[in-house]
Order: sequence, then structure tokens, then C-alpha cells
Amino acid sequence: MIAHFVVVAPPERCASYAVRLPILVGRSREAKFRIQQDRVSRRHCEFTVEDGIVHLRDLGSRNGTLLGGRPLAAETPVPVPSGAVVRVGSIEFRIEYDAIGETPTVELPTPDDRQGDDTLHLVGGVPHGPDVEICLDGAADGAGPRETDAEADPPPTARRLADPGEFLDGLS
Repeated sequence: MIAHFVVVAPPERCASYAVRLPILVGRSREAKFRIQQDRVSRRHCEFTVEDGIVHLRDLGSRNGTLLGGRPLAAETPVPVPSGAVVRVGSIEFRIEYDAIGETPTVELPTPDDRQGDDTLHLVGGVPHGPDVEICLDGAADGAGPRETDAEADPPPTARRLADPGEFLDGLS
């Protein structure tokens, strides 16, 4: 299942990321949605799908995971309705998904608009795909994009999904 993590706080980090569930959230390389922040555990929480319903489970993280402003009990999966807000560290994101047989269509680029990568992107150049990294260096400092991101041309609207081992540059 494809879901969208829409970052709503802090305001300077607002973006939308398409992710494939199940997905691990944390700081480690194993996490497919990485939040580089001291308050986030290496294996912080995970999203899974059971019978078309998304579930969230805190993996015993040091600082906890909040769903709708309430802390989750460690190691207990709870159903997450589409539109619910999750907090991990200082990042709050809304999860959006279609629980009824969602099968997204991804437009493949023509050879003329390929730019040498196989990454799925949103309009405006916001990266998303199987691996997403949000770099906060311990706090939401409001820093701008990395130098390499600022110099890159905005990508086409839709691209193929990246290989699982491929890492995307996140927001810094």
C-alpha cells in the first residue's frame, strides 16, 4: 500500500512524501523514513497494513510516539485512520491513505525526460519514495536545502520508484 506522510510541523519542514507500507521510522539506515534528530530512536516506530487498515506500533522508543496527541503504548499496534497526525521527535505528520483497495498509478517518464535517476518525486522537487531522510541535526533550525539540492533542476512530476537500497537526499 502507498501512503502519504504530510509533514505539518515544524512549518519550515512542511512537505509530502509518498511511502510504501510497511515502513520503519527512525534514525538508522534500516529505517526507510529517517528522521535525523536526537529525540528519535534508531528504530522508533513502524507502520504496517493489516486487512487494508494501517497500524502504528512504537518500538520501545526512548521518547515515544504520539498519535493524535496521545502517547502510544510500546509494542502495541494501533489502527491509524487516514488523516491522523503522528508525532516522532519534533516532526508531526499526517498520514493519508485509501483503505479501499488502493492501487496507485505511477507515470513512467519517457526517455527524453529521464534525468538519470529512478526516484519518484512530487511537483516542485520535493523528494519522496521508498527511502526518505529528514535531517534536523538535533533540532528544527530552519536551515535551507543542501547545496546539491539547491543547484538541481526540479524533477518531473512522476518517476519510477527508487531501488530499496538507494538513499535520497532529505531536507536539511
